Amino acid sequence: MSCYYLSEDCIDGFLDIVIGSPSDGVSFGLVSFSGKLLLQPTCDWRFTQTRRGLIIYKRNNKFGVINRNGVSIFPATYDYIEETVENKFLLIDGNSKRYLDSNGKVIVDVSEYKCTIGINDNFVIVSYNGSCDYTTFYCSRALIPDGKIGVINFKGQTIVPLGYDYVCFVTPRKVIVNLGGQVDPGGRLEPSTWSGGRWGYINLDDPYTVSWLDRDIQWDLFDKRATD
Repeated sequence: MSCYYLSEDCIDGFLDIVIGSPSDGVSFGLVSFSGKLLLQPTCDWRFTQTRRGLIIYKRNNKFGVINRNGVSIFPATYDYIEETVENKFLLIDGNSKRYLDSNGKVIVDVSEYKCTIGINDNFVIVSYNGSCDYTTFYCSRALIPDGKIGVINFKGQTIVPLGYDYVCFVTPRKVIVNLGGQVDPGGRLEPSTWSGGRWGYINLDDPYTVSWLDRDIQWDLFDKRATD
């Protein structure tokens, strides 16, 4: 038996429209408190609001984005969409993988890379190999490090060669790196699950110089030294 109800467990200023039942499955829509219908109750799951107040939704297993007035920003034709940092969206459509802003302008095309692990205002951390989890929003990339990681700029130029086992931003123009280490079985791509190898940091204005740190250094000490 299907049912229809409104839920406040949603985005500020809006209500979920929920149709269906646990046994039959449910569909979601979106209506404003003033009664304006933004999305028909045909969506696959509840909605995510971005930092700029845009709304990411999923319909027929495809992702799209609207603004708070219901105007389409990106149609629901993509295999995956997420806002990675403010006004930078990762859009995946088949073999196409690009970062766009909310005006639809392409920031950088990363289709040639298997994984995109992080982005800031100037650079993207990428890998040719590995396995990324693009199935949930804002996921910490579950990267299997059978490949190497590096950094490119928004022109697609390689800044840090793809030769490291771990790379992460610590400031807008500095990354931490690990060479020769490995993530613990079942672990996420973060230092607390990392074993072995050599740690260092790279200033992206001088990307071919690595400042290596003492082996087995603790993460809190490394973090302090890397951001001084």
